[in-house]
Amino acid sequence: MDGGHSPDIGDGRAVFTQLRKYVSEDAPPNYALQTVLRLNELAAERRFQFFLQERVKDNAKTEDANTLREQWTDEPTKEQQEKYQGLHSYWDCQNSAHEERLLKLMKEWILDQTLPQSEIEARLHHFHFENQGEALTETTEETNKPKSYRDALGANMIKEATTEESTEAQRLYQLCVQQVEPTLQLRDALMMKTNHCS
Repeated sequence: MDGGHSPDIGDGRAVFTQLRKYVSEDAPPNYALQTVLRLNELAAERRFQFFLQERVKDNAKTEDANTLREQWTDEPTKEQQEKYQGLHSYWDCQNSAHEERLLKLMKEWILDQTLPQSEIEARLHHFHFENQGEALTETTEETNKPKSYRDALGANMIKEATTEESTEAQRLYQLCVQQVEPTLQLRDALMMKTNHCS
C-alpha cells in the first residue's frame, strides 16, 4: 500500500481502494490477482465473524472458534446462488490467461460499471480460486529477488576487507604521509611529484 492509505482493519476498504488503483493504472495482472484474493479472504473472514455472532445468539454455550471454523462452510445463500448463478467459475492462479481475464473483469466491474465493494465481494463469493498457495509463493519469491548488484552477488561472494595490507597499499600510504621537501621552483616541484608517482 502506498503512504496515502491506512492499513486495512478487516473491512476491506483499503484493499478495495488498492484494487481500484491497480485496475485504473494498468498494473500487472498478478498484482490485481493478489489483491482480489486478499479482498475475497477479508470478505470470507467477515462472513465467518457474522456466523459466529449468529451462533452465539442461537446457543447459550460458547463453542471454540477454531472448532466452529472447521465446521463452517462458506457457501452462498440460496438467494445469492439464484442471483449470481452465471458467475460460478474457476480461476487458476497459476494461469496467466486467467490472471489477465480477471484483471479485465475487474476493470469492467470497477471502472465501467462502478460497482461498490459489497457487490464485488458478493460476486467474488461465487469464484473458486485454485493454486492460491503457489501464486502467493511465486509472488513472495519475486519480491525476494535481489534489487541491486550487491544483493545479486550475495554476501558470500563479496570479499571482506582484510587486515593485511598489500605491498602496493603500503607503498601508497607511505607516499601520502611522507614529508615533501618544500621548493620554490616549479620545475623541481613537478619533477619531484612525477618521480613519486612512478
